[in-house]
Amino acid sequence: MFELTTAIEVNAKRSLAFEVLWDAQRYPEFLTDVLDVVVEPGETADVQIVHYTVRAPRRLEYSLRMEAEAPSRIVWSLVNSDLQRHNCGSWVFSEVPDGSLLTLEIQMEFRLPVPEVIMKKLVEFNLPVMMRQVRARIEQTNRALS
Repeated sequence: MFELTTAIEVNAKRSLAFEVLWDAQRYPEFLTDVLDVVVEPGETADVQIVHYTVRAPRRLEYSLRMEAEAPSRIVWSLVNSDLQRHNCGSWVFSEVPDGSLLTLEIQMEFRLPVPEVIMKKLVEFNLPVMMRQVRARIEQTNRALS
C-alpha cells in the first residue's frame, strides 16, 4: 500500500480553501492531470460521488465518495476503479497566522504491481505540481474576492 502525507500553506482563509477543493467539478480548470470530472449528489448535502478521468501517467478512471466536514476536512473513499483496489484519504484545513495549512493524506493500492519508476514520478513530480496548482487556484480565488 502506498501512503503519503504532505502539506502546503496558502494565503487564504481555510473556509475559502475548503470551498475551492470541495468544488471538484472545477478541478479540470486548474489541475493539469485531471481531464474530466462528473459530480453526482450523495445521500446528504455533505456527500458527493465524484467520477474522475485523470492522466497519471496513463488515462485512469475512478470514482470517489467525498464527504465534507466544513470547513475543516474533506474525506474520501474509493467507490469504483478498474486499476485501484484502495483509495482513501483526506484534505485537512487548519488556520495558520498568514492563511491556511492544507494537509493531504492519501492511502492507495493498485490491483496490479505498479513499477517503482511510476510511483517515484507521482511522488517527486506529479504531486508537488498538483499542490502548487492547488495553492495557485486558492490564492487566485482569494485575490479575486478581495
